[in-house]
Amino acid sequence: MFRVVLAPALDALGALAGAILLVNSAGDRLDLAAAQGNTQGQPSLWQEGVLDDILPASDALRRHQSLFFEHPGDLVQAYPDLEARTGGVAAVATAVLPMFLDEQPLGALILDFKEPHQFTPKEIRFLRTLAAQSATALGRTQLLADLQRQVKERTQHLQANVHASDAFIAFTEAIGTETDFLQLARQAMTLLRGRFPGISTAYYTPDGDLWKAQLWSEDMAPSLVQGITAGLPGSTPLIRQALETRTLVCIGAWNSAQQEIAHSESYGAGAAYPLLIDGDIQSLLLIGLKDAQKWTEPDQALVRAVGRSLNLALERAAQVERQARQSAELDARNRALENFAELTRDLSLETDPYILIQLAQTVALTLLPEGYALYFEPQGDRWVLRGQTGDLRSEGLQAAADRGLPYHEAKNLLIPYESRQPYYQDQYAKDTDNLDGLVAHLGASATLPVLVNGQVRGVFAVVLFGKVRYWSRPDQAVLESVVYSLGLAVERAITAAQLQTRTDEAERRVQALEAFAVLTAGLNVEQDPFSLILQAQEVVLGLLPSGRAGYWELEAGLWFQRVSAGGPLPSALQAFIDAGLPVGRTTSLDHAWRTGEPIYYDRYPTGQDVAPALEQPAQSTALLPVWEGDQIRGVMDFTTYTPYVWQAADRAMLTSVIQSLKLALERARGIQVLAERTAQLEQSHNDLSVANQELEAFGYSASHDLRTPVRHVKGFVTMALRALEQNDITKAVRHLGIVAEAADRMNAMIDALLALSQAGRAELNVRPVALSMLVHQAQQDVRLEFPQQLVEWQVEDLPTVVADPVLLQEVVTNLISNAVKYHHKEQLPRIRIWTEQGEQETALFVQDNGVGFDPHYADKLFGAFQRLHTQQEFIGTGIGLATVRRIVTRHGGRVWAEGRLGEGATFGFSLPR
Repeated sequence: MFRVVLAPALDALGALAGAILLVNSAGDRLDLAAAQGNTQGQPSLWQEGVLDDILPASDALRRHQSLFFEHPGDLVQAYPDLEARTGGVAAVATAVLPMFLDEQPLGALILDFKEPHQFTPKEIRFLRTLAAQSATALGRTQLLADLQRQVKERTQHLQANVHASDAFIAFTEAIGTETDFLQLARQAMTLLRGRFPGISTAYYTPDGDLWKAQLWSEDMAPSLVQGITAGLPGSTPLIRQALETRTLVCIGAWNSAQQEIAHSESYGAGAAYPLLIDGDIQSLLLIGLKDAQKWTEPDQALVRAVGRSLNLALERAAQVERQARQSAELDARNRALENFAELTRDLSLETDPYILIQLAQTVALTLLPEGYALYFEPQGDRWVLRGQTGDLRSEGLQAAADRGLPYHEAKNLLIPYESRQPYYQDQYAKDTDNLDGLVAHLGASATLPVLVNGQVRGVFAVVLFGKVRYWSRPDQAVLESVVYSLGLAVERAITAAQLQTRTDEAERRVQALEAFAVLTAGLNVEQDPFSLILQAQEVVLGLLPSGRAGYWELEAGLWFQRVSAGGPLPSALQAFIDAGLPVGRTTSLDHAWRTGEPIYYDRYPTGQDVAPALEQPAQSTALLPVWEGDQIRGVMDFTTYTPYVWQAADRAMLTSVIQSLKLALERARGIQVLAERTAQLEQSHNDLSVANQELEAFGYSASHDLRTPVRHVKGFVTMALRALEQNDITKAVRHLGIVAEAADRMNAMIDALLALSQAGRAELNVRPVALSMLVHQAQQDVRLEFPQQLVEWQVEDLPTVVADPVLLQEVVTNLISNAVKYHHKEQLPRIRIWTEQGEQETALFVQDNGVGFDPHYADKLFGAFQRLHTQQEFIGTGIGLATVRRIVTRHGGRVWAEGRLGEGATFGFSLPR
């Protein structure tokens, strides 16, 4: 593929030669992928090497830019050691172009020229485009390889389902030909595992009073395996029932405590099948289901069928025991092949390198006499133990292995590591690793290098107990096949991990985009700034590992946390935060505030912002300034409770969220300002509407209500003058008395108008006011106004409101005075006063049993000079209720009235809470 890239580049630019270097899968070396052109018999400068070396290709990748050397000596001047290190001769001119895919370095494209070459902008664009297209092609090739691997894995999965069905046929056939009971038991276990997803099986034989597992499925937890291999008492409930009933026992709703089998909590159902020979129970097959809580009849029938087949096989095995012993060697080889096949299958499914190593150790030990297996990796000046299967039978030897063996002294490890070849000792030499006194019980040993991607990763060691063991060629072939398969499996695991990382990053980006869309929709609705901030925190926490978010604002030289999301903090740390963090001692917050730039800590420094003595759960932290307009409003921090590396996708997501939050805060602020201005305009409109209504009423009053007493004055003065001319003093005095009453009435109306005007102009002095105190004062005023009138009062508990106490007293007194004034002459006035609390307002009600009013005229009650009764019936100016409405409206409240003629009335008003 790469020669197809080099050929047009050489032809288009007249280059002498070209090469393509690629970064290896480990990311630490450059490998030569292709070279083309005339090198005149000289070694090429462009050779494989360590990626970190100061060489042109490594330098271009590190700097993320193309390098152009146009004149003779430019390349050597930039890299003086290049020719000496490679043995090649620098070309007259050279171009080195890095190749990247999704910010990941892939390699470099290099062209050499035999003449000085000035690279034109057009050529530079051509070369960069060529490098980018080459990177894309390589990425597609890698993607295709990944897809092929996935198809292969899917095919293997489908084949596994087919094998589960074939296993029954194979097992049935094996019953007719196989004589080794352990093999038959293993095949039965394989069949059962193929039939029941999530099944665990184990085969037990008696050892005194204990039943010890001889075979078990690989999915069992090590702690459970340790217990069943040590032995289960015959009194164990499941085993006891099988021994007593001598038939299949199935247990649903498994309870590990009741069944007395430790570490079996993960199972939902269990079963035991006793295997008999000549009427005696010789062994047991125990089965555990993880994905089911009960046994179905078909499942029980299948287990019985397998058990009966095993019984037949066991009886035949007893009859041909001698033949079985004679064919033991052949059986051992068959087991080796089966185990090797099983290892190959398991290694293709597992992705943890060290679990893969333990699987390989387990399989290797099953093929050999008694011993143990170890796996070491070099680290500094020591060999570090990374995996162990089997007991070393020496506490001192175990302690030495755990501490790590000196690198240059452990020859049994050093020889295969450096030679890259297996190292076999038929008799372990006691001085090989300088472990005299600790290795007397050891026999043969084999140590093999584990190669991963062409590099030795560690050493796989198998040590046998006892005396000499001659490693036959089949032995060596089996061990070398196991270790070779292990190396391939580790390579696949590393590749899978890298692919999974890239997949996870892609999923994180998708999650970030989805969360960003949800956040944007939520921010368009919410207007409260702190609610907006909390929504942003909750969205981000949903995309990060377990942690906490906080929003901080600066006040009086202290940082205060205004909004937080996530789990609770330790009490001492929470108290410290609640008290406020002083500016100048909080490096992280101060930096984000001062610079206006985000700051990220993959490992949050202890004592960075709080005292080291305080328990601090933070491991990784990101702090971002929160803007509103062109000003920083505060600082947002996101903390994880486990170490976390902030990737580019994380930073892009956080930046997007903070930018969206900025826009939402600005929009909320604009809506708030608009709402305030709208409220002001509405209030002004209401005031103007009331003023217009009152002006209309005043016009009516000036033309009618105020003119009426004036006409009375003029008319009765004229009549009084006539009476005086006739010397009728009595009549004149009577007429002048009417004149005085009219003047008093007009004076009262003028005073009421002044009071109404004052209620609309006086400055409000609001503060908490107890309604009970206002009602009590109104009752006193009414007693003075109507000293002869008895009243039955019913006053409930009244709350405190926020209002101007002087003006609100006038409202309460007016309503209570009217309730007493407009009573039936033949009835005792009953007045009830109470309040009702709403979410937004408090309402006060004054109810009487008086003369009431026609509800059709209720809208006129609160207008100036609007009266529903004559002066002869009830004296008044018609200004009181208008004054009530003016005062309540100025407080942002409302007034209303309900009543019927002859049935009393209820007047009420509300004030905002």
